[in-house]
Amino acid sequence: MKFQRTRLGVIAVSAALVVAGLVGCSSESSDDAASSSGDDSAFPVSLQTRLGEVQIEKKPTRVVTLGVPDLDVSRALGVTPVGAVQVSSWPWEKPLGSVEKIDYSPQGVNVEQVLALRPDVILATGLGGVDAQYDELKKIAPVVSDIDGVLTTDWRDTTKEIGQALGLASEADKLVGETEKAITDTAEQFPNIKGKTYATGAVYAPGVVSAESTSQTPMGRLFTQLGLKLDGKLDKTELDDSSDSSKVGAGTTEVSMEKLVDTIGAAQFLTLGFAEGTEQSITGSPLFQQLAAVKSGAYFGTDSLTYTALAFPTVTSIPFGLDSLKPALTKLNDGQ
Repeated sequence: MKFQRTRLGVIAVSAALVVAGLVGCSSESSDDAASSSGDDSAFPVSLQTRLGEVQIEKKPTRVVTLGVPDLDVSRALGVTPVGAVQVSSWPWEKPLGSVEKIDYSPQGVNVEQVLALRPDVILATGLGGVDAQYDELKKIAPVVSDIDGVLTTDWRDTTKEIGQALGLASEADKLVGETEKAITDTAEQFPNIKGKTYATGAVYAPGVVSAESTSQTPMGRLFTQLGLKLDGKLDKTELDDSSDSSKVGAGTTEVSMEKLVDTIGAAQFLTLGFAEGTEQSITGSPLFQQLAAVKSGAYFGTDSLTYTALAFPTVTSIPFGLDSLKPALTKLNDGQ
């Protein structure tokens, strides 16, 4: 699996174009998409999204999902979409079954395919480029977009927003509570990590780390909840209302090998996600061995699948990501 240059591309392209090759999938349409019973009395529902107010008149029975959070949360709520950009399962998901694949390219989703599926609602909280296609998509069905930024809206808010759209608000609240408990349990399992510093980033190209430089990213908020704090040399960028919230990728800084030790060398915990063919360019360098987290063993290097679980957390990916981190967290907790 390959990373793209922006956080937007990591999710949108990996979901649409790459993951299908990792897990068996079907492109046949499903008119029998299962849905939890939900609460019919909750409708009509009015949702306030970043792109405007959305009115859903009745409980949807034909749901289309265009982003990874949309599919993750829908499935966790017991709803199988009639169509999705991603039609194969991530490691943390249940098998998806027969769902119509909606094509995605750098130009966006195939709107004609969406139209042919006759959806009652279109979930697009994690769709890269949703702004450009919003007007066209909303002519087909109500479009539930992100609340305050593509793939930067807090996972709790996204879960509750999707739950409301599907008439499953109480079920969504329960999922949020269960996931919160998984985070709290992990923090309690490793009490000595509180206050220790972390650095994290993705390696898109050989020899360059795209390091997160704000704790306000989804991954940053997750690590903060565990008790960690972003290393001071990285904590320079603020995400604020003046940024273009339709795009993802703010809050990172590119770190070359020459600056690796000076920039992230003191961080006590380090997580890196590697695009295909890039890992050796970082870990094979003598400079990498000088990093504090590498010396202590509190380093977690992974492929893009697991990094995605942490960088763009959902109610289903968070427990998977936390379990993946535990060996490195053990080293950090024990001070080895």
